[in-house]
Amino acid sequence: MRVLVCFLLMISLPLYIQAETKCPLKFETDYILEDGINIRRLTAGSTEIIFKYDSVSEFSEGLLRVKLNGKSGFVDESGKVVIDPQFEDANGFVGGLAPVRLNDKWGYIERTGKVVIEPQFGLNNSFWDDLAAIKEKNKWGFINKAGKIVIEPQFDKAFVFSEGLVGVEINGKWGFVDKTGKVVIKPQFDNTYGFKEGLARIEMNNKWGFIDTSGRIVVEPQFDFVFDFYNGLASVKLDYEWGAIDTTGKFIVKPQFSSSLYFQDGLAKIEVNGRYGYIDTSGKIAIKPTFEDSESFTEALAPVRLNKKWGYINKVGKIVIKEQFENVKRFEDGLAAVKINYKWGFINTSGRVVIEPIFDDVLGFKGGLIKVKMKDKWGFAKILNCI
Repeated sequence: MRVLVCFLLMISLPLYIQAETKCPLKFETDYILEDGINIRRLTAGSTEIIFKYDSVSEFSEGLLRVKLNGKSGFVDESGKVVIDPQFEDANGFVGGLAPVRLNDKWGYIERTGKVVIEPQFGLNNSFWDDLAAIKEKNKWGFINKAGKIVIEPQFDKAFVFSEGLVGVEINGKWGFVDKTGKVVIKPQFDNTYGFKEGLARIEMNNKWGFIDTSGRIVVEPQFDFVFDFYNGLASVKLDYEWGAIDTTGKFIVKPQFSSSLYFQDGLAKIEVNGRYGYIDTSGKIAIKPTFEDSESFTEALAPVRLNKKWGYINKVGKIVIKEQFENVKRFEDGLAAVKINYKWGFINTSGRVVIEPIFDDVLGFKGGLIKVKMKDKWGFAKILNCI
């Protein structure tokens, strides 16, 4: 169906936008009065986006943290306010509970908004492995979901539990304790992070390596910096250059690149002489470095820049969406945000514009939801049948 795109820019008149798209959106904009404040609203059939929030975050366990007039609350995917904005700050839900701050103290709420652990802590983290780190009198300990302290505050610093262990600092050295608080890897490292894929990165004498969950060093500290293992590979830095090792410490990609390697869909972005391309997990160049800039692959497509414009390539390096955009984001659930004439919209994997570029900012598309900004306010909506 061939339709017109028509912009009526006067505030006193509605803005109508239509496009030839699988998502036949007819956007109309007007202003509604809520709590004495004019709020912008976009409607497209039964889809409605109300722009009223100062900020929005990612959905976690079906609820989105929003901030309104300096207070944090939560809404569901339909936009219904589930927990009124009332907290000084909040983090997302993990394991059914969310950290919230009231009167400069942190506690926890459940999904109904009921406070289940009273705000009493100076600092805290989300629950991981059913335990959360809390800070009292400048020391860190851990509580369970009943709010009971199960590991007394005694550590100078602490991370979150992963794979049954957590990194803690005592007298300037890092080790690991289990969920009972028992020290299973004595504090001996200058720095560390959590366990991923059975290994944790550790620093000794300004060099980084890896240990297993018994504390045995499996990759000797020899690198200037390292990242966690992901699908059996870790990016490592040696003498200012980056490569990748396997879990035995063997080089899969010798250090030769100027930035860290992050493999997505089996390929990692590289830079050679100011041009970007991709290598595979064997270290072989899969797509020659010919682009001015690029991003990681998602859903078998990667953003690339040529002639100061962005487009997308497939995994053999063929341009499948012509470079034409001022800026882009990676594909999520079949859609990607693109910037045209200083405004953001969305395209599908064939490059067709399915949501016209009318937004000032976007936070991507995931689970059928768009999170978008107009002027200085954020809104979101469930967009169906757009792919």
